[in-house]
Amino acid sequence: MFARTNRKELGETLDALHELVAGLLSLRQNGLKPEIGARDFERYNDQIKGYAHSVVRKVANRDL
Repeated sequence: MFARTNRKELGETLDALHELVAGLLSLRQNGLKPEIGARDFERYNDQIKGYAHSVVRKVANRDL
């Protein structure tokens, strides 16, 4: 079903949405103007991948 999914494009889209949400929350909570394109999500994405790998290891008792 997802064989033709462009993972890089999907990841970039999710990063952009994450940045938008973070900027809007900052605007709402702190009154700070959102800075789009100023964040690096590589560490955050690696952390999420680590969580996913951990869950798969625990559930399937094997690595991805």
